[in-house]
Amino acid sequence: MRNLRSTGCNCGVLIFISQGYLNFFTNETLQELKNCGANFLTLNSYEGVDDDRTLRNLVVLSFLDQYRFFFNRIFINDIFDTLFQGDPFDENLPKDKVSVSIERVTFSHHRWAIEKQLNTDDNFTEDFYGDKFLLNSGIIMGPSQKVYEQSILNYVYYRGLFNDFYVDFDAHFYSSICYSIFEQKPRKDGKMYELNGQYAPALIHQFDRICPMIVYDKNVCPALNTLNISNVH
Repeated sequence: MRNLRSTGCNCGVLIFISQGYLNFFTNETLQELKNCGANFLTLNSYEGVDDDRTLRNLVVLSFLDQYRFFFNRIFINDIFDTLFQGDPFDENLPKDKVSVSIERVTFSHHRWAIEKQLNTDDNFTEDFYGDKFLLNSGIIMGPSQKVYEQSILNYVYYRGLFNDFYVDFDAHFYSSICYSIFEQKPRKDGKMYELNGQYAPALIHQFDRICPMIVYDKNVCPALNTLNISNVH
C-alpha cells in the first residue's frame, strides 16, 4: 500500500481477506494500511471450496456482480508479490479493454500451464499453444464487467472468444517477471528495468522470484512487523 501511494495513485483499495489471516496482522500493520486508505472485506467460507485462489475469484466475481456499477476501472492483483513503480491506472492504457501481463515463457516450456490448459480447452493441442506466451492472471485491469482466471484467460484470448484485451507483450506497463532477467540496480530515475529494457513497468508482479527485485523492494518499502506470531499454529 505504501508502495502504491508513493506513485501518486489515489485509487480506492479493497482487500479481500479471511478472518484467520487478518488475525496474523499486528495493530501497527493494520493502522498503516488504513492510513494508506485500505478497506477490508472479510471473507466467509464457501461450502465445497477448499482452494483459496478459487475462493478469491468466486468472491471477486460475486462482489463485482453486485457492485460493479459503482466503479469505472478496476485493478485486480496478487497482494503479496506485487510492487509499483508507477500508477497502474496509466492514462495511456486503453480504457475499454482488459489489460493483462505475460510471463516470458511459452506453453511448450511450462508443463504446469500445459496441464491446466488441457483441462480447460476441449480442443487443446500442443501445436496450437506451444509457441504462445503464457498470459498471467495475477494482475488484471479493465472495465468492471470483465474478469477471468488464468487458464480461462489464455483460452478465450488465444481462441479469439473475447476481443477486448490489451496484452502487454512489451512489459511497458505491467510485467509478470518470474521468467524475466532484470538489471541488478535501479537506473538514474530510481526504477528497475529488464536487462537492456526500454521501459520501467509501472507494476511488477512476481518480484519475489528475482533477487535484485527483492533487494529493491526492501530499500523502497521496508517491511513492517507484519505477523502476529502468537497466532501462528
